[in-house]
Amino acid sequence: MKDIDILITGGYGTVGRRVAADLAPDYPGRVVVAGRSAEKAQQLAIELGHGVRGRRVDVGEPLSVEAALEDVGVVLSCIDQAEPHLLRAAIRRGLAYTDIAPHLMTRRPTEVMKAEAAQTGARIVLGAGLAPGISSMLALLGAHHLGSQTVESVESNVLLSVGDAYGPASRAYIMEEIALAYAVRIEDREVPTRPFAGSARVTFPRPLGERTS
Repeated sequence: MKDIDILITGGYGTVGRRVAADLAPDYPGRVVVAGRSAEKAQQLAIELGHGVRGRRVDVGEPLSVEAALEDVGVVLSCIDQAEPHLLRAAIRRGLAYTDIAPHLMTRRPTEVMKAEAAQTGARIVLGAGLAPGISSMLALLGAHHLGSQTVESVESNVLLSVGDAYGPASRAYIMEEIALAYAVRIEDREVPTRPFAGSARVTFPRPLGERTS
């Protein structure tokens, strides 16, 4: 049986190429970088080696999306999408799908899409960036591991711009969303709150040490 491919849309962007470079040695011959420029995708594939392939896809064109998903089992989207054609196609095909585009977090799957995903076996994780995506999942797993009766609260802190590499879209997302209000879930109730509402002293790894967060 042929191994399924891992498709990275926005694969030659700042974030997509780093994800592809990390995955390629562990999944030789299975990583496919994709974007609207077939030439850029192919060039990056050559640079990365490990059997990485390039493929053209325009996420704004449903037919292009369908063609790009042939033999694909896992989809990672590193670009924002005006319409979730890629997400819908992944659900229809029963694929594993995740994205790191914050804007998609505001466009939740409909109840119909959720029901279809349950039928096809699709596994969908949206907005899986560092914060709040991955950091919230780690907090939840930690709380479950310790027992819900043991954990009263979880605090998380993210220190930005310490040797990080951002593409233009990532910088725009940060500047746009860093001060937006959001909701936290407390005892099954969504409570509106705002960022930077409080501060704390946090000890970060060396050489940073203790800082006000």
